[in-house]
Amino acid sequence: MVEEMKDLLVETGNYKRKLLNYECDTQRLKSKKICLNTSLQSITAKYELAQKEMGDHTLAIDNLIYISRYNYERFESLITKHQYGTETPPVDASRRSVTRRLLGRAPAAVSPHSGPVSRRSKRKWPKYYNV
Repeated sequence: MVEEMKDLLVETGNYKRKLLNYECDTQRLKSKKICLNTSLQSITAKYELAQKEMGDHTLAIDNLIYISRYNYERFESLITKHQYGTETPPVDASRRSVTRRLLGRAPAAVSPHSGPVSRRSKRKWPKYYNV
């Protein structure tokens, strides 16, 4: 009976150590989980910010493309006016719709040199040649 008690005490000690190890492992895993959750929240916040910035950059690029097209049409129009003098050149239907669409809304920004040019303007225009 005494030996059985000793064996039971040894077994109880082993179980107690295993339980303490289990509790330590559980605490360590909980700490790691909290750390990983914090990292995940940080990464998610950075990802959302990057998505917003990419959206802003995409809008800026779209605006830049629109402005470039608008300025190209204006430049082309000025060249045509210069080549034909005061005559109005023939405009095909596809170009007319593009011009109406572009002139239908004002661009966000245009060149500081753009503006109405009249015959009385002191601005000297270079001669353009067909290349």
